[in-house]
Order: sequence, then C-alpha cells, then structure tokens
Amino acid sequence: KDTENAEATLLRMSNYCRLDAESWVGVLASWAQSGQDDASERIGVVVKWLEQEAQQKQQPQSSNEEEDSNTTSTTTASSPLTLQISVYNALMGSYAKMKNAGQGAHLATDLFLWLQEQDDPALQPNAITYLTLMTAWRNAKDPAQAEFILRTALDDKSDILEARHFNVCIAAWTEAKEKQSLQRIEDLFRDMQAAGVAPDIVTYNSLIRFHSQ
Repeated sequence: KDTENAEATLLRMSNYCRLDAESWVGVLASWAQSGQDDASERIGVVVKWLEQEAQQKQQPQSSNEEEDSNTTSTTTASSPLTLQISVYNALMGSYAKMKNAGQGAHLATDLFLWLQEQDDPALQPNAITYLTLMTAWRNAKDPAQAEFILRTALDDKSDILEARHFNVCIAAWTEAKEKQSLQRIEDLFRDMQAAGVAPDIVTYNSLIRFHSQ
C-alpha cells in the first residue's frame, strides 16, 4: 500500500515539476522487492512512461512552443529526462522474483541483452545488473546459466565483480545438489581468488553448508 501511495504521489508531482528518472528508483525497487504478482507489470508501465517522457523531451521545439512552455507550464525542465541503468535494474529485479522463476529468468535475460545493445553509456549493465540476472537464474534453479553470466562478466567486466556475485553462483550449485556441484563450487572458489575477489562470511557459510549436506 505504501508503494502504491508513493507511486501516486510521484505521478501527481510530475504534473507540476520535472522529476528525473532517479526519483522513481525507490518506488520501482520497492515494487521489485514486494514479490507481488503484478510487480513487473507495474514497473513496466512506469518504465514505458519514462521512456516516452525521455523521447518527448528530446524532440526539438519551435520558438513558439518554447515560449508557451515557459509561460504556461512548469513541467518542462532545462534539461531532458534521462534514463539510468538503475531504472532497468528495478525492472529486472521484479523479473527475478516472479513466481514462474523460469519465465522471469528469460525475461531478465532478454532485458539484459537489450541493455547491452544500447549506445547510451548510462544504460550499460553494471554490477547490480549482473547480480540480479544471476539471481534470476539461481531462482530458476539453473546454476549453469547463473555461472555462465558470471563468467561473461569475468571476461568483459571483471573489475565490477564482488564476493556477492560469486556467492550467488556458489549458492546456486549448493542448492542444486548435482553430481558436478562440488567441482563447480571448487572452480568458482578458485576463480574468485584468482580474480582478486576476497571470499566473505557468506562464501564460507555456503561451503560449510554444502559439505554438511
């Protein structure tokens, strides 16, 4: 209910002043964490609205339109609305929490691939993007796919990786209880150290949990 109220408040505020995309991130993240059935749909509606607003403000205005907007409306700011990766991370987060985890993981992957194709540096996947996508595949009980995403990051963006990225994959293999789980976990632990990422308490707890099963 609080998330709905916050969303309604921002929508009302947008009628009177220019809100940047970051103003919406808290609401979008709240929807993503809620786990509600319609969370991804609610976030998708806001993201689509933000995209339309960004495109609209990129359109050139005539001198008359500019004069009118300055004298009769307070909704146009001096700079256009720009989208940030955090907006799409929230959308991906809602996919990662879908009850149909397999569908959510595929939707998250489609979004990730779309982001990779964008020319705007502000929309390139970051540490949270990779972590969220790996979590989606962990929730879908597909540790191999989660590890594939991690190794993609190791090849392309190793500098953004932290212990939590490896922890997601280690936990995914621990939960899978497959024949290859031990080998995969040992490889991940070794590669984690080789990448200069220090294991943390979560890493060691996952290792203890696996060997105590």
